[in-house]
Amino acid sequence: MRSLRLDRPIIILVVSLLLLLVMPSSESLWIDEAATARLASKATFHEWRSEMATGHFSAWLMAKALGTSEWQLRAVNIFWGALAVVALYRAGRRLAIPWLPLLLVLHPFFWYYMNEARPYVMQMACGSWLFYSLLEFIQSRGSGTKWAISLSLAGFVLCGSSLLGVIPFSCVLLVFIWVGVRDRYEVSKVAWSYVTACLVMLIPLGLFYAWTLTRHVGGAKLWPVSLKNVAFALYEIGGFTGLGPGRESMRDAAARSSELLATTFTPYLPGLLLLAVAYLCFLAIFWFTWKENEHKKIILASSFVVASIFVAIITLAFIAHWPFWGRHFAAILPFVVVVIAIGLTSAWRHGIFGKAVAAIFLLLFAVSSLEQRFGAAHSKDDYRSAAAIARSTLQAGHRIWWVADISTGTYYRVPLNGSLAISADELIGADLGQTVPPDLVVYSKADVFDREGKIDNYLRAHDFKVTQVLPAFQIFERPADRR
Repeated sequence: MRSLRLDRPIIILVVSLLLLLVMPSSESLWIDEAATARLASKATFHEWRSEMATGHFSAWLMAKALGTSEWQLRAVNIFWGALAVVALYRAGRRLAIPWLPLLLVLHPFFWYYMNEARPYVMQMACGSWLFYSLLEFIQSRGSGTKWAISLSLAGFVLCGSSLLGVIPFSCVLLVFIWVGVRDRYEVSKVAWSYVTACLVMLIPLGLFYAWTLTRHVGGAKLWPVSLKNVAFALYEIGGFTGLGPGRESMRDAAARSSELLATTFTPYLPGLLLLAVAYLCFLAIFWFTWKENEHKKIILASSFVVASIFVAIITLAFIAHWPFWGRHFAAILPFVVVVIAIGLTSAWRHGIFGKAVAAIFLLLFAVSSLEQRFGAAHSKDDYRSAAAIARSTLQAGHRIWWVADISTGTYYRVPLNGSLAISADELIGADLGQTVPPDLVVYSKADVFDREGKIDNYLRAHDFKVTQVLPAFQIFERPADRR
């Protein structure tokens, strides 16, 4: 695959690192990111508390260094993204696939979450170093201590980033044990001591997670767990997201009916099917060239890591009735990227057809990534503009109802503790017929903030009209003759 191998891998590394700089944006924070902003804004370390220890701690440190604007909160991802790139650069050199880090930064899943003030890129960075440690372990047949140091550090940070981080680390450890026992590697006592020290250090974290579970701390359970969650996770990890409809239109359609969801996807089928066909071609090439593939052990080990993590998280999610999404599998992305890279390499070596498949695949990945970053359909919930409208209305002395997330509204300086602004939490428990009518209503995501339709029914009954539409928002105003 000479034509795909640049003579200077350092150039690929530099280009990959530079691409990280354009991924975070200054667009509005949405609900999940506002939770990070709230914790990052704590004045002192003693005020800082989080069930996602290392993830929010790194955001808190970055906030102290840079600030808490939208871009500044997301900028911490550049650091973690760089760590991921360096890990796959080192792995790519060992696998004779020097463009491996470039494929990582081209992946739509990586590109999207580089623009999220959440710990998912940290988890991808940890996953990258877990893969590198596994590769080092296999190629050195367990000798030395480099793999043990990388494994221990990455595993500790990954487990600290989220309770779910324990699952991928455990699955990777199982692969280490499986490979080591099967091939009878002779591992030094020093290497084992690093891994043992890591596991011992994780005991207090495990107790902390157990304590949080007793307090029923966990993610939102707004959706029933179903095969749709599995499909969307594969859709995200597969890199399809930028080729399909925006997340908000997809979410709205899924909340209404499966038929509407299918209709929403119809205009995007050509690009989505083309990428799916490219994946099928990779599988066929793998099948027919398996005997001559030089990376069989890496493919099998990586595939087992990915499959075991998927099965473990999905099984626990169905048991706990907890809806999962693609982002909860962030740590497996580097393993997926490595398998894709080996598939691209195999395809490129097998004639014009294989080269065409590889080229189309890379082009679709690039389009998907760029569309997610710059396409209007993929914009985040526009809390910033909604808050600006709310503040302007309040400054004019008019009343508003804020049927949206309180934490994000507070970040954008909506004074929800005043007499003129009422939040959804207050409205749900109130008799709306006895409440002073608002002049303006900022309304977002009925399935989250108006699940029984109480506020929506009031707006319809009193002839409120939609005067503006923003990503994830509708702005309602009371008719002038009723003011």
